Amino acid sequence: LRMPEKARLFEAGGTVHVVTTDAERAGPEGARVHRLAAGPGGVDLERLMSLLGELEFNEILVEAGAILKGRLLRAGLVDELLVYMAPVIMGEGARGLADIGILGNMAERLHFDLLDSAVVGSDLRLRLRPRKET
Repeated sequence: LRMPEKARLFEAGGTVHVVTTDAERAGPEGARVHRLAAGPGGVDLERLMSLLGELEFNEILVEAGAILKGRLLRAGLVDELLVYMAPVIMGEGARGLADIGILGNMAERLHFDLLDSAVVGSDLRLRLRPRKET
C-alpha cells in the first residue's frame, strides 16, 4: 500500500489490482484492493496465484528483486524466467539473481532449460524454463 495515489499506472486505463496483507489501511483510490493472509516473508504466494487465476489473469509478468524471485522459484510458481545479463562484473557486495537460501549440497541447486537467447543492445537475454526433475 505504498503506491502513490498519482502513480502513472492509473493513467493506463483498466482496473488496477493491489494485493496486501494489511487489513487496516485503505488502498489507493481507484484500485481494487485484495487482502490476503501473510505467508513466510509477505503475501502467501500460492494464494495470490489462485486469486489471479480466479480473476482470469492468463499471464503474469513479475519484475522482482532477489528476495521475491527466490520465493517464487522455491515455491515452484515460475513457468519461465527472463534473465538479462550485462557484460559487467559487480563484485561480492552485489545482490544475486535470486535469493534461494544457502544450499546444503549441489543436489539442491535449481536447474533450467535454455529456451532461447538473444543479444539486446550490449546485454544478453536468456529465456529459461525450470527443469522438471524426474
